Amino acid sequence: MLFSTTHVPAVWAGRHLSCRAFRRRWASKLSMNRARDRFSILTNQAVSKQSVLDRVALRDKAPPGSPSPNASAILVSKDLSRWLDDTDFMSALLQQLHPNAGGSDQELSVLTAAVDGLCPRSPRGPPSSGLSILQGDAATILPGLWDREAPTASLRQLNEDARPALSVRLSPFLGDFRPVDVTLPLANTVFENARPFTLLASRWRAGGAGASSTGALTLVDAFEKETQRIAAATEQSIQSHADVSTPLFPLTPPRKIIAGLGNIVREVEAHGSMDGEENARPASEELETSMHDIIAKRSRRLPGIPVPNRTWALVVPPNSACLDFLVKFFGCMVSFKSEHEAADGFARNFSKVLADGGRLHRVLSGGGGWGAKRGLLSLDPETRYSSSGAQDLESFIASFGGEATADGLATPGSYVQFLVEPMPLLSPGSTNQAGGRLPSLVLGTTPAQIEGDEKAEPTPSSAWLAAGHFGALSSNGIFLSLESGAGSEAARGSRPHTTLTKVDVPNAYVWQGMSRWI
Repeated sequence: MLFSTTHVPAVWAGRHLSCRAFRRRWASKLSMNRARDRFSILTNQAVSKQSVLDRVALRDKAPPGSPSPNASAILVSKDLSRWLDDTDFMSALLQQLHPNAGGSDQELSVLTAAVDGLCPRSPRGPPSSGLSILQGDAATILPGLWDREAPTASLRQLNEDARPALSVRLSPFLGDFRPVDVTLPLANTVFENARPFTLLASRWRAGGAGASSTGALTLVDAFEKETQRIAAATEQSIQSHADVSTPLFPLTPPRKIIAGLGNIVREVEAHGSMDGEENARPASEELETSMHDIIAKRSRRLPGIPVPNRTWALVVPPNSACLDFLVKFFGCMVSFKSEHEAADGFARNFSKVLADGGRLHRVLSGGGGWGAKRGLLSLDPETRYSSSGAQDLESFIASFGGEATADGLATPGSYVQFLVEPMPLLSPGSTNQAGGRLPSLVLGTTPAQIEGDEKAEPTPSSAWLAAGHFGALSSNGIFLSLESGAGSEAARGSRPHTTLTKVDVPNAYVWQGMSRWI
C-alpha cells in the first residue's frame, strides 16, 4: 500500500508542510542565483553602447561576500559584433560584470562570440539583437578555453562550410537519462567586422599599459578559436529537464522504408498498416500528392501570400516506441482547428520522439522522374556538426558501402514520416512584456525569411533586461546529440544508444529551465 498523508498525525503533517516550504525556499534561492549568473540585454539595432552599459549596471547583483566570478561568456548578435573590437567598451562592460576585479590582481577569462540572433521575446517573435552573458568560474563554465587548437587555416581564411561553433550540454529530456549536447554554428560576420566568423578567447587584467584610468581593465591576450564548450548548467531539480520544440506537423503517416541507399529513399510501404505484406511504392508518390493538396488549400485560404513548401523527413528505427504515437497523432489531424494548433501539439511530444531514436532530415530534392529514378527522395545527410565536413563525408561513404554507422541515414526497415511547417502567422502577436520570464537557457534557429515578408515585427526601442536567461540562435540549424555513457545499458532499456540529428526547422528551440518555451 502506498504511503499517504491523508490520515497521519498532525505533527507529521506539519513536518511534511515544513519540508515543502523548505523546498520552495531552496528553489527560490537557486532561481535567484541563476538570475545573477546569467542575463541578456535584448535590444534593437539602434541601441547605443552607453544605454547597454547603463542597463547592465541596474541588474541584480550578488550580495557582499559572495564568490567573485573570474570568467564571462559574452554572446552578441552579429549586428553588434563590431562592439567586441572596441576595447574601451569591452573594458567598461567587464568592469560592470566584475566590479571587484579593478581593485585586485584577478585575471579575467572572457569568451566572445557573434551569433545570428538572440532569443525572441515570444516563441513566434523575431530574433532579438543584443548581448547574452554567462558568468562563473573559468574552469567550470569555459572548460578548455586556453587549449590552443591544432594550427589550421586562420578564421579569416575559413569558408562557409568550415564554420566555428559553440557546444552546450543540457539535462536529459523528461523520461530519458542521456544528457542533450547541442552544437550551435556561429554567424558569418564578414560584412560586420571583416571576419568570416567571430569566436575569441581573451584575458583581461586591471591596470597595466594602456589603461585609461586606475583600476581599468586592459586586454592582456587574445586569440581566435574554432570551437568552445560552454557549461551553462541550469536548475538542478526533477522539474529541470531539457525540452525541444519544432513547429512541424505530419503530412503523411509513417511508412516503412522498403528500399534505399545512402541518403536516398527509393521505395516505401504502400499501405497504411504496418503489418502484413509489403507492397512498395515510389518514396515521393504519397508526399507529392499531399503537398499538392496542402499548397492548393493554402492558396485558396490566403491568396497572394507566399506558400512555404519546405519538407522534412522524420526517420525512426524499427520497433521504436514512438511509432504508435506517430500513427495515432496523424489519425487525429482532422481534429485540429489550424495548422499551428497541430504543430503545437506535435512539438509538445517531439522530445519523446527524439529520445526514442527519431531523426530529422530536410528533404533536399526528389519526386518525378521515370524508370529506376522514379520517385526518389534525397535527404540531408548531415546529422552531426563538423567544421570541416569530413566526418559526415566518411559516414556518407560508409552508408553507401552498406556499413552500419552510429548516425546512419534512412535504412530499409526503418520508418519515415513527412512533416511540413505551418503557414507563417500574418500577425505573430505581441511580444512578452518586460515582466515576462524567459527560460534560463535557450538555443534555437532563426525564423524563415519568406519572399514577400517586408519587415519583421519591430523590437523594443530600448534595452530590455532578461534576468536569468542565456542563449542564442543560429540560421544554419542546431545539432543535437543524445549519447549514453559506458555502463548505462540497463538504464537505456529499449532506447537507442545514440541519437544524432540536425534541427534546421525555422523557429525551433531547445531549452531548459522552469519557464516553458512553446
